Amino acid sequence: MKQLVKWLTTIVDGLEIVLNLLILGVVGAQIVTRTFFDYPLKFAEEVAVYALIAMIYGGVCIVEKEDTYLRIDIFLDRMPKAGKTLIYLMSRLSILVLVGAMILGELELFPRIIKLTTHAAGIPYSWLHTWIIIFTGLWGLWALANLLASLKKKKGGPS
Repeated sequence: MKQLVKWLTTIVDGLEIVLNLLILGVVGAQIVTRTFFDYPLKFAEEVAVYALIAMIYGGVCIVEKEDTYLRIDIFLDRMPKAGKTLIYLMSRLSILVLVGAMILGELELFPRIIKLTTHAAGIPYSWLHTWIIIFTGLWGLWALANLLASLKKKKGGPS
């Protein structure tokens, strides 16, 4: 299991780097072609936006796996251990509900957009929505793993 987690983490990290470089390259190319050749690229914005959306979903998986959400600790620090545990469990359950709703929504939407593409770049909508389904599912798996680990250790939330 640890090998699978390591493999998935390596893949997500690599994809995040590739997507970041893609955004940098497309936006850089757009700047160069507009500035020096007075020729704007028609596809640059679509590619950059789609890559950014994909990066966000991949990044959420990394944040969930590492359990490194931004928190307002001023409230948590003043709570008793039982309160911290309750808030931590409620946050994990809320994430699981959100993930479930997102996947159900995507699965309902998917048949309607399967043949659609973006106007300028011709990127299939199905590509992005497949990405969203996969990484939302991975986000849910990490959230479930964190929830089960916290129940097993009976910890009072994130350390």
